[in-house]
Amino acid sequence: AELIGYINDAKETYPKLTKLVFYIYKEYGQSSSKNKSKPKYIKEIEDHGRKKGIEIDWRVKSELERMLLEPENIFVKYIFFKGEFNGIQSLDSFIKKSENKSRPNLKNNYSKIDDIHNKLIETIKNDRIISISGKQAIGKTRLSIEVAKELSDKENVNVIIIYFPDDDLITNLKNIIRTDKKYLIIFDNYTNNYSNLYHIIDEFWNYGKDINNIKFIFTLKNPYISSLKEELNDFGVTDFPLDTISDEEMRKIIKKSSRDYGLTLTHSTTNDLIDKSKGNIGVCLMAMKLIKDESFNSIESYEDIYKNYFNNSKLNKISKEGKRFLGVLSFFETIDFKNKNLLNKINETFNINLIEDI
Repeated sequence: AELIGYINDAKETYPKLTKLVFYIYKEYGQSSSKNKSKPKYIKEIEDHGRKKGIEIDWRVKSELERMLLEPENIFVKYIFFKGEFNGIQSLDSFIKKSENKSRPNLKNNYSKIDDIHNKLIETIKNDRIISISGKQAIGKTRLSIEVAKELSDKENVNVIIIYFPDDDLITNLKNIIRTDKKYLIIFDNYTNNYSNLYHIIDEFWNYGKDINNIKFIFTLKNPYISSLKEELNDFGVTDFPLDTISDEEMRKIIKKSSRDYGLTLTHSTTNDLIDKSKGNIGVCLMAMKLIKDESFNSIESYEDIYKNYFNNSKLNKISKEGKRFLGVLSFFETIDFKNKNLLNKINETFNINLIEDI
């Protein structure tokens, strides 16, 4: 009766409508009557549709699940159907979530350096595992994301971001990855806390019709390069170091970014930015944000840029009790709210009642 009502409403709203597709998250069984393949209620709905001049097409659970496993739809399943992909994000969701983080927003205009960008594109074409290494805030994640966007647009590459280790990572990746599609898997801000990294790479090394269909990027700080190469020695890792850039390139970035920020910078201020950011693009952009917020005058050093930038971040607006609450949550990758023993332990140890406080 409910679906018949939908048919009536649809025809009234769209008189020229000739076809309706119903997605139902269950399978309809065989008819109980001999020689009839469809249940009675399905036939009644289709008959009503025909009277209205509408063809009824059905999409049942098995078809819906198959559609949701298509690379372009897999994260729809994650978002709307209680997704189980802990530690994994799509390219779009990763970029969107960066809006709420204290580090620079990945939606901000990209200060592209053609030589570096194009060289990484070529490296990805020729090699399968690439580590983008460098100092904090030098632009490792941003470079990997911008290159991933280009490969997605021009080469139809599906991008998967892994941002923390999870015990079910291999299983979840198998649920996402299709053997006939191309993938770029980015391990963002990698540290050596992936206990099963070798097995993850080994599992997907020959996982497709073409072994070059799956490639990997690791963004990581310099101290983790040697452990990554040692862990993946059997596969080979191509290091792509991001170094500080020249004053000339920095001047071009400042000129472009100042227009984006609506700033008019003097020659003296530009030189000051170059000097204090020490060739680090990310730190320079942090400093420019501080100039926009009129918080730059007190900055005397590279370290001061960090201090002032993060003091101005959203986290600084959270109450002391709120920060303590977030600090406790940060100990856990996931919290099972059905685990009464865990919840009681958190309450006893930290005097936080998660059920009430959340």
